[in-house]
Amino acid sequence: MSLTYFSELLPVLAERSKLGVIGRLGFDNVPLRHHLTEMFNRPYGEPGAFLADPAFEAVFGWRGADQKMGDLSGSLLTPALVQAMDNPPEKLKKDYRFAREQHPYRHQLEAWQILARTTPQSLVVASCTGSGKTECFMVPLLDHLARLHAEQKSRLIGVRALFLYPLNALINSQRERLRAWTHAFDGDVQFCLYNGTTPEELRESERAEHPNEARDRKSLRNSPPPILVTNATMLEYMLVRTVDSPILAQSQGKLEWVVLDEAHTYVGSQAAEVALLIRRVLFAFGVTPEQVRFVATSATIGDPNGEAGQKLKRFLAEVAGVPLDRVHLVVGERRIPTLGETGPKRETSLQELAAIDEKQEISTQRYNALAENATARKLRDLFIGNPKRPSVARLSEVCAVLFGAGKRYSLDQQREALGWLDLLSGTRIQARRGDGEVFLPLRTHLFHQTLSGVWACANPDCQRRHDTALDNNQWPFGQVYLEPRKHCDCGSPAYEVVFCDDCGAVHLFAGESGGLLTHFQPQAVLDEFELEVETDEEWNEDDATGDGQTQSGKQYKVLIVNRQLPYVGPLDIDCESRQITDRSNNTLRVWAYEDEGNGLLCPLCNGRETRKKSLFQHCRLGAPYLLGRILPTLLEYAPDSEKPAEHPWRGRRLLTFNDSRQGTARMAANLQQGAERNRVRGLIYHLALQYGRNGSSEKAGKVREELQTLERIPITARNPAFDALIATKQAELIKLSSPVPIHFNDLEPLTKRSSSPCSQ
Repeated sequence: MSLTYFSELLPVLAERSKLGVIGRLGFDNVPLRHHLTEMFNRPYGEPGAFLADPAFEAVFGWRGADQKMGDLSGSLLTPALVQAMDNPPEKLKKDYRFAREQHPYRHQLEAWQILARTTPQSLVVASCTGSGKTECFMVPLLDHLARLHAEQKSRLIGVRALFLYPLNALINSQRERLRAWTHAFDGDVQFCLYNGTTPEELRESERAEHPNEARDRKSLRNSPPPILVTNATMLEYMLVRTVDSPILAQSQGKLEWVVLDEAHTYVGSQAAEVALLIRRVLFAFGVTPEQVRFVATSATIGDPNGEAGQKLKRFLAEVAGVPLDRVHLVVGERRIPTLGETGPKRETSLQELAAIDEKQEISTQRYNALAENATARKLRDLFIGNPKRPSVARLSEVCAVLFGAGKRYSLDQQREALGWLDLLSGTRIQARRGDGEVFLPLRTHLFHQTLSGVWACANPDCQRRHDTALDNNQWPFGQVYLEPRKHCDCGSPAYEVVFCDDCGAVHLFAGESGGLLTHFQPQAVLDEFELEVETDEEWNEDDATGDGQTQSGKQYKVLIVNRQLPYVGPLDIDCESRQITDRSNNTLRVWAYEDEGNGLLCPLCNGRETRKKSLFQHCRLGAPYLLGRILPTLLEYAPDSEKPAEHPWRGRRLLTFNDSRQGTARMAANLQQGAERNRVRGLIYHLALQYGRNGSSEKAGKVREELQTLERIPITARNPAFDALIATKQAELIKLSSPVPIHFNDLEPLTKRSSSPCSQ
C-alpha cells in the first residue's frame, strides 16, 4: 500500500463527486453554484459533504493453529484429502493450494473438530470476510466424502450435502475451489452448481473437460453428485418438479449436511420460509434433523461473542429443528503482534516519520520509530482495545486522539489524520513467514451520500442567508437546504428548487390545493436504478386533467419566481400554515406563476413543458449517476495485476453488489459506454492537437527564430516599416500556435484506427 493511499483517495472521491454534481445540475445562478460548492466542500461527515464520517477497521491476520495440515493427516483428516488439497490442478494452485506445511486458522481447526464428531453437531461460523469461513465446513465435508469413497471404492451417488447461497454470484464463486479440491478423486467425488443458468444438456466432450463436476441438468438427474450448491428458489423447484424426482429418489437417506451461507440475510418472513423449506427438504430426502449437520456462516452479526452470536445460535437451532445444545459457535480471533513492553518515548512529527525510508513499505527503521512514538501507539491502541476482536474507529475518533475530543474538525485536520493512518497501515517489517507484519493493517468503510433534492426559503430577505454566497442580489430566495423542509430556520415557508432545462433559470416548485401552498407531490418514483436519467419527472398524459389539476393530490403546479416578470403575479402566504391569504404582518409575499392547465412556462425564456418532457428539472442525483464517478475512481486506486500490460485498465479489478438486477445491467452498460466515450474524447483531443501541430510546428519554429533575430535589433535603429514587419511576424506566430480545425471526415478514420485493439 502507498504511504498516501487514504489521504489521496478520499479527497479525490469527494472532489469528483462535487464537480460532477455541480456540472450535472444545469442552473445558471452563480450564487447558488458557489454556495453548493461550499457545502459540498465541508469536512467528511458534515451536512452537505458527500462522504460521511469514514470508518476504519483493523484487519490483523487470524490466529493460526499449532498443527500443520501435514500433522492432521491420518488423524483428524484423511491423507487422501490432505494430498488433494496440497496438489490441485496447476492453473488453480496459486489461489486454492492448501499446502501440507500450512497452518490452518485456529477457528478452522476448532470447526473441523466439532463437525468430525460421530454424533452430528451443528455449527455457526461467525468471522469477518477473508477469514476462511468456507474452509470451516468444506474441509470436514470433503474429508467425510473421501472416507466414504475409500470404503466404497466407487463413485459416490446421491446428494449428501446441500449448500444454500442467497446469490448466484456466490454459488459460482465456489466452482474453482471445488474443482481444485475434488480433482484428485478422478470424478468419483463430484459436485454440481444448480441455478437458473445451469444448461439442460451439454455435449459429452464438454462434460469430459471437468469429470468432477456435473455441469448440466441431465447429468445431475442421472447421477446426483454428493455436493449440490444451489439457492432456495431452485431447491423449491427441485422438490416439486417431476423431472427432478430422480435426484430425490437416488438421495434417499443420504443427506448429511445443510449449509446456510450469509445467514444474517434470513430475517423475518424470509427466515420462516427457509425454516419451512428445510423441513420439506429433510422430509423429501428421507432424513431427520438429528441425522444432519447444519452449518450457518455470517460475517455481519455485530459482536459474535455477545448476544449477537447467541441469537444466531438460536436462529440455527430453530431453523434446523435441532436442540440448542447441539449448536456450537466458532469465532475467528485476530492475531495482534505485540510491540514490546518498552513504552513510547518520542513525539516525532508525521512528516519526520514519513521521511524515514520514504515510499518504502517494508522498513524496520520506520516500524521501530512508530513503535516508540506516543501518537502512533495511541492510534494503534484505539483499534485494538479488545484484543480478541479489534474495533472499528471512525475518522472523527482518530481526530479526537490527535486534536482533542469534543471538537469539529477541519478538512486539513481530517487529512492529517488520514496521513497518520496511511503511515501506520503502509509500514511493515520483514517477517520470517509471509509478507511481514504491518504496524496497523486497515480497511475502510466509506458511505457516500446521494443528492435527493435542494430546498430553499421562499423569503428573499431571509436572515439565514447572510454571510453566505447566497447573500447576493442575483439570488431571489433565502437559505438553501439539502433535505426536505416545510419551513426555513427563519420561519418562512420553504420549497424545492428546480431549474429550467432551456435557460437554466432557478425557481421554487410548489403545489396549490384548496388554497394551501405545499410541496408538490409527484407521481410514484420508480427504482432509481431503472431510470436512465434520475433528474427528470416525466410528463404522463394521465397527470393532467382538463381543469389544470393533477391526479397527485389534485394540486395545481406553481412556480415561485420572486422576480417581476410577464405572467408572474403576487401571492401572499401565511408563514406558519402556508395558506394563501390576504396580506398581513404574518404573511410572506412571493411572485409566482400558476399552471393554467397548458403546462408550466418559464417566465424568463418563455419555454413551456410538453406532454413528453418536463421543462423543469429537480436537483436529484441518485446512486446510478454518482456510481458512474465513484467506481472508476475506486478502480483507479485498485492495485495492478501481475501483468498489467496484458490487460485493460492494467488488470485492476473491482467487485460490486447491487440488489437491483435490471439496475445492475443498466449500470454496467452505462459504465462501459462512459469508458468508451471518455476514451474517444481523449483521442479526439490528442488527434486534433497532433493534427494542428503537424502542419504548423516547424513553420512556427522558423517564424519564432526570425522574430527573435528582428527583436535583437536596437529600438533606435528601427523605423515604422521595421515595426510593421515585427507585428506581422508576431501575428503569424500566434496564428501558427493556435489550434487548427480538423474536419470530421478527416478525424473519423484516425479515431477508428487509434481505437483498434492492436493500438491499446
